[in-house]
Amino acid sequence: MKPEQYVDENVKITLKCSNVNEAVQVKLKLSAKIVGADLPAIQTSNPDVGIVLEHENNKVVPQRTEITVPVNNQYGEIELQAYPVNARGKIPSSGLFEATAGLDLIYK
Repeated sequence: MKPEQYVDENVKITLKCSNVNEAVQVKLKLSAKIVGADLPAIQTSNPDVGIVLEHENNKVVPQRTEITVPVNNQYGEIELQAYPVNARGKIPSSGLFEATAGLDLIYK
């Protein structure tokens, strides 16, 4: 669960497409190492903390969720919300942490 009173970090992803029309389908899929099968959160450098991404209030599950990106006038844009979660059920150690994820572009 999201920490109480935590304000999500908004992540805007903008794409510029060339020579495409409105009928083209563009999707993004997250590629990342996850905490575990029962917690589809992105693994961080702090083993007690994972990062959850959501799109339109739905969790983005790495390697499975495809997010449709609407394309208008050669541009596509989506916004994701990110927040940390407790990955192991104990109080996380404080300090900075890092996480890495990739986005795969699916173009049809």
